[in-house]
Amino acid sequence: MCLGNYFSTLEVDVVPETIKDHPQDNTSNANETNTTQSGSTADTEVTSNSSSQPSSPQIEVPVPQHLFVEYSSIKASYTRMLYNVFKFLRMKLDVDDIKEFLSCYSTSLSKKVEQCSDVSSILRHIKDECSLTNIELLHSIVEEMEITEAKEHIEAYRTELKEFYRSISVSLCLDKRFDSVSHLQCETVTFIFDWEPVEHVLKDIKGILSKVSGKLLVIKYIETSTSISVTCSFPFSDVGFTVLRMIENIHILMGQGLKKLTIGNLTLWKRQDVRKKELKEKVKEAECRLRDAISSKEK
Repeated sequence: MCLGNYFSTLEVDVVPETIKDHPQDNTSNANETNTTQSGSTADTEVTSNSSSQPSSPQIEVPVPQHLFVEYSSIKASYTRMLYNVFKFLRMKLDVDDIKEFLSCYSTSLSKKVEQCSDVSSILRHIKDECSLTNIELLHSIVEEMEITEAKEHIEAYRTELKEFYRSISVSLCLDKRFDSVSHLQCETVTFIFDWEPVEHVLKDIKGILSKVSGKLLVIKYIETSTSISVTCSFPFSDVGFTVLRMIENIHILMGQGLKKLTIGNLTLWKRQDVRKKELKEKVKEAECRLRDAISSKEK
């Protein structure tokens, strides 16, 4: 899907920049989250992953080996939350009601649960749509169906997750996958920030994304060299809306040190490096003076 065909007038002074394609790991084993991080370069051409080969949904938690205790704690909390919430959902949900609700949420998910005959089988598909850092679908079901007993477990986990966001540095999240959504169902948006990883935490990124997109964007990947690159995903059906939201909130992103913003293969905004421009002008001026000096000596 080429966004440039629809929004070509937005692409101005585009300089090719390349962000290394992310190798896809087909395992979701938490013990393998400390695999060797691949090198990456920022400020390079952004390549859309929408043409990637389909892979099984997976979740890689962005925590290195030396923080395994903290990771184990949040994973245990996530497991307990799912167990307790699902226990109440099995007792309270009606199969037809939850199917109708999910049909409004996602066409692909609706097709998956269409043949399910009981709540337990539907919950397995709902679980696949959630991750350690994204339980919004589960939360919306509990609220809409008014499952009061499950709300306290949701809120307790979200509180613990907020503390997790506050404590984990962006530098520990580099080159790790966050999402569990198939690339074929999504488009990507990439933000390049002029940041030092050690000076920010994951909560900073989540806060900015929340301001500019609400709950629309899901973090896919974070990488760095001289800048921080945050790649997110969103449904193909929301492309037009996402472009408008990004344009409306570009001032917020600029205030946070945004260097470049791309959606798919389209560059929406790119900061002009004034220092480089001034340097080029000085070099050009020096060259002119040198030519003049050489010419005067030859005369």
